[in-house]
Amino acid sequence: MKSEAANKIYAKPLYRSSKLHPWKNDRIQFARLIAELEMAGAFTRKNLMQDLCESMDLTEKEVLEIVERASNRFDEIKGAL
Repeated sequence: MKSEAANKIYAKPLYRSSKLHPWKNDRIQFARLIAELEMAGAFTRKNLMQDLCESMDLTEKEVLEIVERASNRFDEIKGAL
């Protein structure tokens, strides 16, 4: 079930002058995906975090920084709608 904020994201374009629907906007959806994974606790699972660190050649701190940046970006997007 979609939250009220998620329904707003699907319901109208990101910007009034934009014809690109939010579902088609990768900047929104990629940030949304990362933010939703964080809220679901995906990054607290050690095996997932270790696999991400290895495949991305990053430290755990660096991966979490990306997650935080994506979550912040998605919050900004939701606030703009």
